[in-house]
Amino acid sequence: MALGIGLGSAIINAASNTVTVYAAANTLTEGAALEPGNLVTKEVRIPDHESYYLTPEVTDATWWQGDPRLARTISAGELVPLSALTNEINSQLRPVTFSVGVGSSEEGLEVGTVVDLWHVSDVNSDDEPRLLAQGLQVSGVSEETGPLALAGSKAVTVLIPLDDLKDVLHAKSSAGSVELVRQLGGETP
Repeated sequence: MALGIGLGSAIINAASNTVTVYAAANTLTEGAALEPGNLVTKEVRIPDHESYYLTPEVTDATWWQGDPRLARTISAGELVPLSALTNEINSQLRPVTFSVGVGSSEEGLEVGTVVDLWHVSDVNSDDEPRLLAQGLQVSGVSEETGPLALAGSKAVTVLIPLDDLKDVLHAKSSAGSVELVRQLGGETP
């Protein structure tokens, strides 16, 4: 009987040794500002958690004023590792928005999806499709609005490295189209 009581007590103590850490409420992309509204708390049992994960005890008002940002994408529900945080604004990425029509292959893209950008010449050209940039993150998806927007079309924002920006903008403004092609796996790990 004493063994049963001791074992039960040990199980209850182990279960109550959880700590509160932050997790992403939704997919958060590299370079994005981290804000309290982007986070949820989770109760976990992780030894030495304060050395590896963001906790409410660390995030006082002064900490938030430091403009924390993400050095990498964090998937929805993922615990926020301290190694993914930075105060540096990623000056090597620029957001570029593309219109995605209803029924296109790009339909269903969401924040965090990894895509390649291809330029496809118009029907009057013999040019082959050309890879513009690869492994890019979708940082925003919204309904297109305005008098020229097609019903159900989406505005998809992709983070473009500065090294590829000139080619992407040139292709976007030239004859043909820029296609967003989802990479297998769909999201940044």
